[in-house]
This record gives sequence, structure tokens and C-alpha cells, in this order.
Amino acid sequence: MNTAVSRRGLLRGAVAAGGLLLSGCASAPGGTPAASPGTVSVAACGRTLTFAIPPQRVVSFYPAMTELLLALGLDERIAGQVNTNQSPPSPAYADRYARIKVLAEQEPSIEVLLAARPDLIVADAAYHFDGNQLPTLDELTAKGIPVYLNASFCDGRKTLAKVTDVDTDLAGLGRIFAAAGPAATLAEHAKATLADTTTRLAGRAAVPCALLTVYDKALYADAGGLYTDVLTLAGGRNVTDQAELPAGEYYAQISPETIARKNPDAIVYTYLDDAGRAGTLDYLRRTFPDTTAVRSGRLIATPEATFGGALRSVDGVVSLARQLHPAA
Repeated sequence: MNTAVSRRGLLRGAVAAGGLLLSGCASAPGGTPAASPGTVSVAACGRTLTFAIPPQRVVSFYPAMTELLLALGLDERIAGQVNTNQSPPSPAYADRYARIKVLAEQEPSIEVLLAARPDLIVADAAYHFDGNQLPTLDELTAKGIPVYLNASFCDGRKTLAKVTDVDTDLAGLGRIFAAAGPAATLAEHAKATLADTTTRLAGRAAVPCALLTVYDKALYADAGGLYTDVLTLAGGRNVTDQAELPAGEYYAQISPETIARKNPDAIVYTYLDDAGRAGTLDYLRRTFPDTTAVRSGRLIATPEATFGGALRSVDGVVSLARQLHPAA
């Protein structure tokens, strides 16, 4: 089984905050980039994407990738978005995000996708394109629809992913859309934001945290890749080591007793929507009443997209740092 399918597919079935520095400062720099003559080729997750002109009709498959396109000022190039049930948008992007046409709240049919006439798909990972509901990457390329995949979730990369992978996505999309200047500006903002957070947290002890997801009354521990990197940069220490999970995976079902024995000082939990957020909070309070985290009220909700890469993970570091270290 594609391990990305198991995680995102699991969360898709579940659907029936601090200030976001980059979102606020980097929206629409300079407007929509102009077309640039000449063919451009970009390497993305082991594939080469080639464009004679910048794409004009983009379909985004994940909220964090939609926001990255908005940050680059590409609002008018986005023909639609799908899988919008995977996470609420960042508040700083909410108005612009809401103006993007929703083609499907979950995975689209091939008919819906092709009706949007995309000349580029921007997606979180390859699991969408398994040849079942949607064509494979090769089949889409043959139809003239290249797919750009988030650098953090290339095959074999997700357990090794870092927040700074956004630099790769900004460089790639900057070339594709002839928007190298805005992309470089966003990359500098991201670097400065992470550096500032590191400076503010200097000398502070990392907070032992359980990073958890609750689905259908089952408890899952998240570790490795962006899950641990975001938490670490925010001044936390994941009490679950990636080595405790199946090889190559960044989540696994875990028993409440195991988390109770670890007795984290804080619990960071993911959610997709308000109902999921409230339900998980209730579950954690009932399940772990004697842990330090629950007794001290340190239960921190964060949207699943916080761990979805792009600029959203940078903003997630800032938000979590403020909640784990409010005095910093």
C-alpha cells in the first residue's frame, strides 16, 4: 500500500492559532506573473516537467499547495481546488481561498478533473494518481497535464522531510510560472521567520509532546518527517520516536496506555474541521485525565495541513512555538 494513501486516505474519511507571519507578509507579491518566452524544464520528484509557457489553468489537490500558489500571486491561474476537506485554510488566506472554485471536496472524478481543463496539477503527493479513480502520472502527462508534487512527499522522502523543503517548491514553481522574484522573496521570508523562532527559543528546554491524531475512536501517533521537524523547530520534543513506527511510515496506531506511560507535558493534536477538533479534544480529556498535559490544560490543536509542507509548515512552526513557549 502506498503509505501516503494510508495517512491521507484515513484522514479523508474522517470528514462527513497563532498569527501566520508568512501568510500575512507574502500575499500576492507584485500580482500575477507575466508569461516569459522560452521552454522551461523543472525537476520534481524524479520527473521532469516541461512548459513552453507558464500554466494558465492550475488545479490544486491540497490546501497547503493552494496557499502556496496564492502566496505567489497566482490567484487568477487557479482553475479549481479539490480535497478541500483536508484542512481549513490559514486565516490570512481565507478570503482569497474562498474565491477559488471547489471542484470536489474530496477526490475528484476524472470527468470533473478534465472538465476544469488543467494545464498543471499541483499536488501534495503521488498517491492520488494510482490509475484507479484518477489516471497515473504518466497517463496525465500523455494528456498534456503535468503534475508538480510537493518536495516533502516525494517517494521515499516523507519520513525524512524538513520544513525547509519549501525552498525546493518555491524554486520549482517560481521557474514554472516565471515568478522567480516573488518566489525568492518568499523563500527569504521563510528563512528569516525560522531563524527568528530559533533565536527566541534559544536556551529554552524542549517541551515533551505527544503528537496525535484521533480517527474513528482510534489513536494514532505521528512522528518523523514534517511531524517531528515542525514540532522540534517549535521547541517541542516528540515523545514518540519515528523508529517506534513501521519502517518508512510516519504514523501508526498506538495504545492509550503507551501515551499515558510517556506522560507528555503537552499534547499536540491534528484536526480537519471544527467537529473533528472538538471531538478529539473531548477524547483526549476523557482518555488521559491523569497526564501532565491534561492536568495543565496543554492540549494544542493544529490543522493537519500544518504538517503538509510548503509555507504552511513554516507558519505552523511559528504558531506552535507561541503555544509551547508563550513567554518566548
